[in-house]
Amino acid sequence: MIISSIINKKVGLLSGILIGALIVAATSQICQNRKCSKQTVKAADNSYDDQD
Repeated sequence: MIISSIINKKVGLLSGILIGALIVAATSQICQNRKCSKQTVKAADNSYDDQD
């Protein structure tokens, strides 16, 4: 019984750490995608203005 409770606590801790790491990775990926999309739009706008 003691061993199973220890294993359950460790599994809960590891799953919490894993979920937290996935959330952080997803958030950083979303932020990078937003920065890239804003830069490409700016670059496209600048090139369009230069043609006029």
